[in-house]
Amino acid sequence: MSYKLQLPHRYRINPTFHVPLLKPVHYSPLSAAMTPITPPAPVEIDSEPAYAIPVLLDSQRHNRTLQYLINWEGYGPEEQSWVPIVDVLDPSMLVDFHAAHPDRPDPWGQGRPRTTRPQASDFISYLTLGHLLNITLCIDLGLT
Repeated sequence: MSYKLQLPHRYRINPTFHVPLLKPVHYSPLSAAMTPITPPAPVEIDSEPAYAIPVLLDSQRHNRTLQYLINWEGYGPEEQSWVPIVDVLDPSMLVDFHAAHPDRPDPWGQGRPRTTRPQASDFISYLTLGHLLNITLCIDLGLT
């Protein structure tokens, strides 16, 4: 016998578990932290449900789309999820996030710089500087 559980969407596992793998939840009256908390209801904006976002946690580019890791107000950390930029309705949150995290990908095409291979010109300037230092040292020591 097995049970099918309702898991968060970000869990990429089969939600069906065999009975011996499951344990019942026992709530204690002494621990208030174990009592289930009812999350807040969504607000209707343009006949669409909208949820409050206290803070943006991170940003990433996924399939050429900018996404933000959202900490939903009234929900636990297990409900954090990546959402596309079009679902973040408050532009001031984006500005505040990128002011605090300038190295993260942003909608303006900035963010973490791409890593590039060293170019030949990098080595030429390094060798030129090294040779100048060596020549200067030789002149100072009277070796020329």
